Formats: sequence, C-alpha cells, structure tokens
Amino acid sequence: MSDENNDHTSLSEQNYKAALDGFRSRWTNRHQAGRHSYICYRVGKMYDKGLGTVQDYKAAKRILMEKQARTRFAYFSLGNMYKFGSGVEVDMTMAVSYYEKSLACKGDMPFASHALGQAYELGQGVKADEQKAAHDYTQALTGFTAILRKSRGQYRLSTRYYVSKGKRNRC
Repeated sequence: MSDENNDHTSLSEQNYKAALDGFRSRWTNRHQAGRHSYICYRVGKMYDKGLGTVQDYKAAKRILMEKQARTRFAYFSLGNMYKFGSGVEVDMTMAVSYYEKSLACKGDMPFASHALGQAYELGQGVKADEQKAAHDYTQALTGFTAILRKSRGQYRLSTRYYVSKGKRNRC
C-alpha cells in the first residue's frame, strides 16, 4: 500500500477507507499482538497522509508514538514529521533522534540510514561529519541493494510460477 500511488479517484479513496477500516478492526483485536505494531504504524501513516480519512497530524503522531507502535517504521515516520514539519515545528534534532531510534530497532531501515547520512552531510540537527555521513550512506546503499535483490528474486519466482501456471517446474 503505497501512498505515492493515490490518484485521488473515488476508487482509490474507497480502497483506502476499506484498508483503514480493516486495520482499525484488527487494531482492537489485541490477540494479534505480533501484528499490532505494524497496524499502529499503518494507521498512523494513513492519518499522516490523509489516506482513507481526513489528514490529521495530531492523530498520526499520537498513534505512531503508542508503545505498541515503536518500530523502525514508526520511528522513521516520526522523524520525517519533524524533518518536514508535518503537524509539528520543523526540528532536525528531533528528526535525527527518531532516525537513530529507527536504526536501533531490529531489522534494516535503509531509508533512515539515508536520512541520517543527509543530516550529517548537511549538518542538520547534528554537527556536520563527513565520515558519519559516508557510513550512513553506505549502510543505506547496502540496505537498498538487498531490497532490490530480494524484489528481483521474487519477480523471477513469480514469473516462473506464471509460465508454468502454478505447476512445480524444475528450474
């Protein structure tokens, strides 16, 4: 579900509203604790971008800061809110803090590495440091390359299944 693909047609809005309703219904189901953090993140992002609902930065921030939402994705989103002034004053020190929290979480987050590299390169919210910038840019490149490799592999596998119409095929 990419917010960049929202063409603001009534069908897009219907789909986003349905997605938001689905996330909300699962949000109240605490039995899915492992997925709760992802659901909080998605709902927060939808409020942040106004997808399926009226744009509401305060609600987005509140949801993204919930204890259960504290994931690398939520921290990255909060960092962006402070970087771009989405419902809060622009504060690069806070943005950097959230990007660092994102990177401290389990799993890779090349987007946060890139944002942190920019901050160190430009001296935004931190003292400019070319070595730290280079390190973070390298981490971002490694992460983006891994994503690209994985997506190419998934594409190739999907193509094989499509060509064989779901039958097991020796490659």
